[in-house]
Formats: sequence, C-alpha cells, structure tokens
Amino acid sequence: MSTPQTYDQKMAATAFSAVKARPPSDEYRSFAKSFPGLIHTCGLMQAAAFALADDKKKSVLEDTVKVLAALTGEPLGTDKYVEKWRGADALEYIRASRFALRAASWIKRQADALIPAPQDQREEV
Repeated sequence: MSTPQTYDQKMAATAFSAVKARPPSDEYRSFAKSFPGLIHTCGLMQAAAFALADDKKKSVLEDTVKVLAALTGEPLGTDKYVEKWRGADALEYIRASRFALRAASWIKRQADALIPAPQDQREEV
C-alpha cells in the first residue's frame, strides 16, 4: 500500500516537470528566483499582472499555475486562474496567495537546481 503524497511532494514533482520542459534560459531562472518575493511583497494579483505583461516572465506564472492545477485538480489555465483570483473574496484570495507563494517557491527551487547559473555568476571554489 502506498502512502498518499503531501502537498509539497505533489508541488515539487509538478514543478520539476514544468521547469525541466522549459529550455534553459537566464531570464526564466532570474524571474523564477524573484517571483515568490514579488508575490509576497506586492500581492498575488499585482505579481500576476507583472508576469503577464512580458512573455518571458509569463512562463514562470504559467508553470506556477501548472503546479496549482496539479494540487487542486482544477486545470483551468493561466487566464482562468487569474480571473478566479480577481473575483475571489478576501479569505479565498489569502488562501490562493499562500498556495501560489508555495507553488512559486517550488518553481524557484527547481529552476535554481535545473538551470545552470550564467558563467559570470558562478562561484569559484
């Protein structure tokens, strides 16, 4: 009998697959590393709007939504998720923000692990 996966295990696995499917890009890696902080400081909707404004940044939001979809079982797509967040009441919005922050943090971890840092940012040992 197998044990059910935790939320974090599901998010980690989905984030790994999503980041692995992307071509390695410094822009993706950089924004993936800053996106959780953006959600935390500016709010979910503001961070989503910022990501949607640039195609290179939108891919990080799309992958975050993939992680959320795997977690909730609602494969709505990025636009539908943003619309759902826009119409949410305060408690729903806070809950969505917390889950989005966790999902974005998994994208950040996987991007950091899977996409090599630019040559000029690598530390010499």
